[in-house]
Amino acid sequence: LISALAPCCDLLNHSTEASTLFTTTDQNRFEISLQASLAAEQEAMLCYMEKADNHKLMTTFGFTIPGNPYDKMKFLPPAVLPGGGICKNSVMAYLGVVEAGPMREVQFLPGAPLRPAAMAARERALCAYKQLPFRSEGQGTPACCVDNTTRTPDNLDLAEEAAAVRRALEDCRARLRRFATSLEEDEALLSQPLSACAAAAVGYRAEKKRLLWAAAELLEGYLDSGRFRDAPSH
Repeated sequence: LISALAPCCDLLNHSTEASTLFTTTDQNRFEISLQASLAAEQEAMLCYMEKADNHKLMTTFGFTIPGNPYDKMKFLPPAVLPGGGICKNSVMAYLGVVEAGPMREVQFLPGAPLRPAAMAARERALCAYKQLPFRSEGQGTPACCVDNTTRTPDNLDLAEEAAAVRRALEDCRARLRRFATSLEEDEALLSQPLSACAAAAVGYRAEKKRLLWAAAELLEGYLDSGRFRDAPSH
């Protein structure tokens, strides 16, 4: 694989939902074709790299995407949590989401209580959900979706589930504490004049923190949702 500069391509900005397609020909030429109709003054966008997380975008192109749906974060392995991980079906019921289609695309159900209004916040919430340390299917109660709804399994060990959620939440908070700055400090820095390189670096760090905060808020809300009110502490 050979990487090279393609003149004029850098005039198009990156988007995960691009409206153009980049192709090459046998005559050492490239073509950019429009894949969807655009409204007047709507920007034509190009996908620089499919399903790239912010680390890949930052190290390759020098920018990040707020609320990148393909961003990644690290959790403790499910095997080290009580019960072998968190019950996916129960979290789906709490969030009001389903996994639809052959690609198991995650979607909020109409009227879902936690559906964020802002697109970036919505994408972070879904991104955090997809990377939670869920127990493997076939272990305990598997994740499932019935009639486009989700429900908490009747045989879920609530004490064990609560212990797993608390451990994952503690790990999220510990990862946030390891940063030399807080999210508020990073946002204050971004509001000031910075060089392009400094702004990109601080923005990348801030977006990592926002994703961790989204995961922590999701776990906190799940833990305080009333599902574990009568569960004994482990």
